Amino acid sequence: MKDIYWNSTNDMLLMEDIRTHEVVRMDHAPRSFIVAMDRKIKTQYPEQYEELEKLIGREGCEYGRVYQFFACNFSIKHGSSNIDDDGNFIFERVVCPIRHNCKKGICLPP
Repeated sequence: MKDIYWNSTNDMLLMEDIRTHEVVRMDHAPRSFIVAMDRKIKTQYPEQYEELEKLIGREGCEYGRVYQFFACNFSIKHGSSNIDDDGNFIFERVVCPIRHNCKKGICLPP
């Protein structure tokens, strides 16, 4: 179970294990985790994934796609899980200055 949120300077997403309170910068996450999350987004949210591919790229861009998806759907430290033990996403409505102008279609998937 992971809580995903911005660091104090809002320039890096952090992932905190809810049970152990271990915090890892997203850019230090294991590649296997990033690839698994990228696959999960592609499988469960194909429309958002297509937008991520347009925005970030296709080949070798797993980290960028996952980072953008997480930034658009998680980012507030609240001590509860954004990713459960089965890898399911628990979305939150994040503060976003361009929410009403954004045409990416990445946030709050159905």
